[in-house]
Amino acid sequence: YPEDEQCTAVQSGDCDPMTEASFGAGMAMRLLLIDRGQSLGPLLSDALAAAFVVPPIVIEIAGGKAAVELLRHSAFDVLAADLPSLRDLAEKPEDRVGRLVRAAGSALVLVLAEDCSISLSLTAMRSGAHDCAGRHLDGAAIVARIGELARRLGKSRAMTRAAPVEPAIEIASAPVPAIPVMSDLVLPM
Repeated sequence: YPEDEQCTAVQSGDCDPMTEASFGAGMAMRLLLIDRGQSLGPLLSDALAAAFVVPPIVIEIAGGKAAVELLRHSAFDVLAADLPSLRDLAEKPEDRVGRLVRAAGSALVLVLAEDCSISLSLTAMRSGAHDCAGRHLDGAAIVARIGELARRLGKSRAMTRAAPVEPAIEIASAPVPAIPVMSDLVLPM
């Protein structure tokens, strides 16, 4: 990634998610946040810690070009990208998302926008994104959206903890009829 772009590791402590220390973290989900305002990391940090057994490795980067460059050398499970932060990739939203998706490989791509209308959602998904969400969502809702996408698309590393199971309602069952013993059925001759 270029030196002029800001890159902050929200939880791992360095900007290279493929270091030996990162692999030592077990099966941690690798999340790339693309946000020029760098507000997604703090928004998601508590929700991510609560949603995953192994804390995810989170890298926050400021622009689309720096993200594409980072994706050439590193693999991520999920990309959450603020659409205006991708403006340095292309002018049209579909071109921005398309370039990011091509660089993302098999990662889940969630596009975040201030006004995620139906037409913008369709445009993002036609360009290859897996979903589009509004920036007005809180961190827990965005993390829940990531977990739901992971379940739907079979990306086990990005799946959040299962929601608590509600206790089953006990249904009264009909009494089981007694089965007669064979000696009761045989009559003497």
